[in-house]
Amino acid sequence: MSRKLKDVTPGLLYGCQMPSKCDRIWQSTGRLRLPNPVSVKIMFDFDLYNILLMIIPVLMALTVHEYAHALAAYHLGDGTAKLEGRLTLNPLAHLDPIGTLMLFLSKMIGWAKPVPFNPANFKNPVRDTTLVALAGPVSNFILAVALSLVFKIFGLLGLFTLAPIGRELAFIFQLTILFNISLGFFNLIPLPPLDGFKVLSYFLPFKWVVFAYKNQLLFTIFFVAMVLTGFLPALIRPLVLTVFRLLG
Repeated sequence: MSRKLKDVTPGLLYGCQMPSKCDRIWQSTGRLRLPNPVSVKIMFDFDLYNILLMIIPVLMALTVHEYAHALAAYHLGDGTAKLEGRLTLNPLAHLDPIGTLMLFLSKMIGWAKPVPFNPANFKNPVRDTTLVALAGPVSNFILAVALSLVFKIFGLLGLFTLAPIGRELAFIFQLTILFNISLGFFNLIPLPPLDGFKVLSYFLPFKWVVFAYKNQLLFTIFFVAMVLTGFLPALIRPLVLTVFRLLG
């Protein structure tokens, strides 16, 4: 029988041999620790309680990502996203039902509605399209770093020891950091239609880019197959956990 997140102490979550000692360290330092895939499984047990805890991390990661795309496009001279109501931090403006569901189910892979923009409005269409694509993943990494600093401060202040929501608040922080790292790396995979391919396109010969977009359906099928088989989640998981540990 799987543990519920509320029943898992930080010491058990971190795979510590002396959970009570780890709990005291966690409460006094606010350090992030997630050393192995078993801990990830415990953290992501699939039940209603954990799904509720995941709502804020998922919405924050997806919203910030898409808002960053819209903001970058706007500052580079294109107002298409603003006109269509996407230059906002309102999650409802950005959510894609299927992509959001995938993020809940996979814990690593997900997406929102693409932000519309018109490269013809940019001064340098090729360069600026690359910058718009890069803005999304970069925003997720920046948010992950910022939240990890806040997490440490809260830990030092002992806020995570306060009843009745201290422990839940800590897990929400950790999940939000983890989701942002995951979304950032996932979108940097250099396959259409991900941001990573738009960034890579800046360095590729033009005919290669044209070929990729002409055959985008095939690339999309290939991409979906790699997601469903678990290849892409397995590919980014070591990077995600490494960065997560470094932020701790």
